[in-house]
Amino acid sequence: MPHTVTTTDRPLRRLVLAAAVLGVLVLSACGSESSGGGDGGDGETGAGGDDVSSSVRDGGEPADPTGPAARPDADFSAEVTVSDDAVRVTYRLVNRSGGELLVPDQLADENAEYDGDTSRAYVTGADGGVVVSQRVFPQPDTDRKDWAQAPKVQATRLAAGETLQGSVEVARPLVRVQPFGDELGYGTIALPDPAADARFCLGVLAPPYPPSVDALGQQADPLIDHSNQVAAGQYLFCSDPVPLDEAG
Repeated sequence: MPHTVTTTDRPLRRLVLAAAVLGVLVLSACGSESSGGGDGGDGETGAGGDDVSSSVRDGGEPADPTGPAARPDADFSAEVTVSDDAVRVTYRLVNRSGGELLVPDQLADENAEYDGDTSRAYVTGADGGVVVSQRVFPQPDTDRKDWAQAPKVQATRLAAGETLQGSVEVARPLVRVQPFGDELGYGTIALPDPAADARFCLGVLAPPYPPSVDALGQQADPLIDHSNQVAAGQYLFCSDPVPLDEAG
């Protein structure tokens, strides 16, 4: 039987996914959003002056603290569908802010090339489940690895009044995808197994942008850094979780 949960905070035209499904979630942004981070929980300071977060030391997801960014004036809805072979997402974002928004929705391909494809997504663990996302991540708090350059994600510029519609498909069995990789010096980070549920999060940046983003000017589809500074300026629109065992 299909599993469906619906919440709304503004009148929105419902998205319809014409496919045989075993788990479905339809939602808009209502009580299930967070600003800044959200995938890894609050980091802790290690004993003896070690500032590496406890989650990293234990081989878990790096800390993903909530940033101070305010919720942009935008309408968001997403449909997350769980089946035996994939987790599929369709979403809609309407910019009502009166200004531009940036949406980091274009991940690089397997050759680290940016081809404008918006169907790829990050996959990380959180609270016993998985988070499928298009967003900016902060730099992990680890003293055992350095990055010569910050990994990047390409963003779509969404003008005032415009609507962005996207679709994402992640094959099962799910594989962790995070811009800073799976090894931070404390063992390989893996997804929960078995994972209880899946949800989708979409990052949005509103002006004034962090300096590294502002310096890019009006480049079309700018490449922006995964960094603490940029992640702090990001707001996350997130769905409610959909049980993964509904597809079993």
